[in-house]
Amino acid sequence: TEGDEIFTMTSKDGQFAVDATIAEPAAPEQFPKDMIFEQDPEQILSAILPLYFNGQLLRQMQESVASELAARMTAMQAA
Repeated sequence: TEGDEIFTMTSKDGQFAVDATIAEPAAPEQFPKDMIFEQDPEQILSAILPLYFNGQLLRQMQESVASELAARMTAMQAA
């Protein structure tokens, strides 16, 4: 099928930049025969992954803002 896209978001001088990289499709993993799912594994992943990615994106943006503020405070103390 199609490959995955990996997006890298960076910030510099208060501006956000997004770079996209196309990755090759990953081989599917095989689950053990004795593993039991309450729901279809695809349904579980489609429910969890958006929440995980949103959390990761929010964390990255918070870290970016925090590091920028720390750099400004350091610069002001050095002045």
